[in-house]
Amino acid sequence: MSRLYEAMRVSGRTNLPAYVMELEANEPVFQPGSASAGTVPGVTDLALFLRILQRQWLLVVGCTGAVVGAVALATLLMKPTYEPWARLEVEPPGYEEFSLDVPQLGGDNAAYLQTQVQNLQSDELALAVVRKLIGAPDSVPEPGQSATHSSTQDVTRLTAGENAALTDFKRRLKVEHDPGSRVISVSVAAHDPEQAASTTNELVTLYAQHLADERHEAIIESVDWLSQQLQDIRKRMDESNRTVVDFEKTNGFADIDQGRSTFGEMVADLNKQLTQAVADRIQLQSLVNRVRDANADVLPQERDSSLIQQLTQKLAEVKADLAQARVIYGPNHPNVRRLESQAGELQAQLSQAKNAILDEVRTEYEAARARERIMSSRLNDATRQLSLLAQYNALKREAQASTDLYNTLFSKIKETEISAASKSSNVRVIERARVLQKPTRPRLILNLVLGFMAGPVLGIVLAFLREGLDARICTLEDMRQCDMKLPLSIVPVIPSTVNGEAGRRFAPSNRKELQGYEPLLLSRPQSAEAEAVRGLRTSLILSRPSHFPQALLITSSLPGEGKTTVALNLAVALAQQGQACVVDCDLRRSRISSILGRAVGPGLAEFLTGTIALEQAIFDAGVPNLSVLPCGQALANAYDRIVHPSCMREMLRGLRERFAFVVLDSPPILSYADGRVLSTIVDGVVFVGRSRVTTQEAMKRSLELLSHVHSAPILEVVLNAAESDSADYQYYRYGFK
Repeated sequence: MSRLYEAMRVSGRTNLPAYVMELEANEPVFQPGSASAGTVPGVTDLALFLRILQRQWLLVVGCTGAVVGAVALATLLMKPTYEPWARLEVEPPGYEEFSLDVPQLGGDNAAYLQTQVQNLQSDELALAVVRKLIGAPDSVPEPGQSATHSSTQDVTRLTAGENAALTDFKRRLKVEHDPGSRVISVSVAAHDPEQAASTTNELVTLYAQHLADERHEAIIESVDWLSQQLQDIRKRMDESNRTVVDFEKTNGFADIDQGRSTFGEMVADLNKQLTQAVADRIQLQSLVNRVRDANADVLPQERDSSLIQQLTQKLAEVKADLAQARVIYGPNHPNVRRLESQAGELQAQLSQAKNAILDEVRTEYEAARARERIMSSRLNDATRQLSLLAQYNALKREAQASTDLYNTLFSKIKETEISAASKSSNVRVIERARVLQKPTRPRLILNLVLGFMAGPVLGIVLAFLREGLDARICTLEDMRQCDMKLPLSIVPVIPSTVNGEAGRRFAPSNRKELQGYEPLLLSRPQSAEAEAVRGLRTSLILSRPSHFPQALLITSSLPGEGKTTVALNLAVALAQQGQACVVDCDLRRSRISSILGRAVGPGLAEFLTGTIALEQAIFDAGVPNLSVLPCGQALANAYDRIVHPSCMREMLRGLRERFAFVVLDSPPILSYADGRVLSTIVDGVVFVGRSRVTTQEAMKRSLELLSHVHSAPILEVVLNAAESDSADYQYYRYGFK
């Protein structure tokens, strides 16, 4: 058993037809009000982009045509311009055939080339060309003066013609430099090809001549300055040489080999000998001091003397024998006397040997002192001689430096004179401007291609700008931006062409006024538009399973948004499933009776004023199961009664008892209060907005008013007259051509 049937059974609605219980089984259900309503899987930004282009294709095509036409017209009206190019090869300073400068490598070369590019664009050079071309009086060079110099002698005072010509010349001048080479390209544009070529060639000629003249003047100034410096250096050189000669004569020096250092070696040797003499003297002095302190026995000479060692050993042996003899023989025995005599003689010899060693030490000490004095005196003399030699060498070096500087400057002056005579330059004209056969610009093909590229881009930008500034609702996404969390549906554009018997049957008398109001479910039941209405019907039936919405209010924000069309077609769709009645509640602008081909007669207004009964006001629409309650005559007190809830509830109660579905077509919400009152007594509200008519602000305000009066639930928000390119429309196109 279906969900809808269970809802009907629980609610106890016995007046509903049996078709409801088989609706889910016999008809596919589409719910625009579900969470995914209005959302097409796979729709990307690219699809949205293409959709906007499809809507604004006329604007894009128009912009493209306008841009291409404007470009073509401007190109055809533009006067031809010729831009011949001349090329210069600019070498950094130092690369000339004769140069005083050392070639510079590295980043300075690039900076130098950029400087020359700026020089080619200077006002002075441009003014020189202008004055020469227009024949200014000061452009004729004086004898011995270059044309460039004469033309730039007064650049602070310009005539009006020169100023205008200079401005125009700078505007037409182009200077380009290829960073990977030393080539600078120059071009001066003109409308005459011969004038363009001659002006460009004149510019590069004056530039090269200007650089050559500047270099020549710089060389001449350098020669003059170096000549003056050379005289001073020659005087210093002569003075230095005379000082050396006088020093040699005064001190007796002769020219010696600079590679030898005799005096230095002699001073070093004397210093070494003096050091050794001082060391010997100190050592001997210490030995003499020991002797004076009665420490002669500690002299190293005594310990090393073999004679003293022998005498000492013999003396010890004799003393030993003497001591033994005294014990054995007594002190007066001849042997004792003999041993005492030997001991005394050995002692005398030992003392004599020690005295000899001591005298030798003292003699060596005196000799060391004398040698020290001699070495010190000789060292002082050698030091004085070395000082004089250093002064002599310093004077010779100064004289030699002056001589070398003089020779260097002399050779440099000779090279400079040769360079000045050669007039070599670091600028070479490798290609002069030629007279062009075809103009450089305008280029018609290129301009048209750029126009065809820029036109669509501009059109697309304007299209998106127009879409961004357009506050009207076009798609379901626009409706979602109104901060609505309501079910959404679409009804595509309903064409006004009437086909078939049913269409003619419901065709109104004034076709132009009521265009688009025909009940398409009768005229085109198999169309995609009819399927959209049936989908809306299904969504409304399934919107409240526990309490079926029997009475539905169809309303909109403002007139002309298609609420009557939606109400009538929805009533026809509901009538196909059960007894239905459509009520025309718009007393100010009634349309339903005219659409159905009925003349003006009694209706809702008469019922509200008590003139007729409800059954008398209802008439059969000629459609199975569909009845109509027209608005009737617009009576004065009917407006007050339609906004009175009790009167409308009584009317609606009678319709509920008789019909399974009641569809109320109300006036706009923003314009009149009728729709707000009716929204409080129905079971649900269907809010209609028209694509490219309804604004987001109007829809937001309408929904706020309905919320403020505590209206019935808004069961569906319908986007009427949705364009066929809408992604949501593709759901309803399934199976239809």
